[in-house]
Amino acid sequence: MTDAPADAAPSQRVLVYAVSVTLLTQMLASAALVTQSIIVPVAAPDLGVRTQSIRVFVSLVYLVAVFAGLNAPAFLRRFGPLRVCQVTILMLSAGLAVGATGQLAALPLMVLLIGIPYGVVNPTSSHLLSMHAPRGSCRLPSRSSNAECRSALLSQASCCRPCCS
Repeated sequence: MTDAPADAAPSQRVLVYAVSVTLLTQMLASAALVTQSIIVPVAAPDLGVRTQSIRVFVSLVYLVAVFAGLNAPAFLRRFGPLRVCQVTILMLSAGLAVGATGQLAALPLMVLLIGIPYGVVNPTSSHLLSMHAPRGSCRLPSRSSNAECRSALLSQASCCRPCCS
């Protein structure tokens, strides 16, 4: 009788870890992209570019993300979802660090370091959660939770923005 709860506890614990990892990874991916949209209007004059150039940056990030997302199944088969999550976090952190240098020449590298993980994060999260979710459970798209987190981050950023001007 004690075997059933003992088996259920580690399974549920792994599911909680999987949900936590995917949520945090998706939040970091969204924050990395949104951060640039907030900072560029302030930093554009120092970089010698127009404020509207953020459109080009975001478009390039999404373009890279599309191609990375198309290759996500190959990454997942080769390295596994947990390793891809780890590399995603490292690449996003490196992309933000490259952006913090304030060099215009670093932007293409930043596009790659943010775009690739941004495109891979959703398939990776779905793969990781499908491995640990109980059979027959209702699987909500993991992107739905990301939308709420992104909205929360944007509302916080918009509250702080007048202070930066």
